Amino acid sequence: LLLVSLVACSVPEKETIYSEDQLSALLIDIHVAKAAIQNALPQTRDSLYDVYFLQICQIHGVDPDSLRMDLDVLTADPDRMEPVYTRVVDSLEQTSLRDRAED
Repeated sequence: LLLVSLVACSVPEKETIYSEDQLSALLIDIHVAKAAIQNALPQTRDSLYDVYFLQICQIHGVDPDSLRMDLDVLTADPDRMEPVYTRVVDSLEQTSLRDRAED
């Protein structure tokens, strides 16, 4: 048990390539893209998502494979994912409130 504890504590935390700010901005755009395609036919939804994902990466100047790796790192570590998603949710809520106020 002691050995398992020592090994677990000595495993280095994987670093993300992109900052929390960059990841938050990317995830905001990814969520908007997913919302845009939610009513698409199931057989085209994945293809549309792939196209949007690549466009989002191009717009932000990031490598798609690197972003996928960062998202995998965050998904595996909820403590690191929480502040990023808090920013995403806050931003999406602000956008929604602003849109409602304009209507």
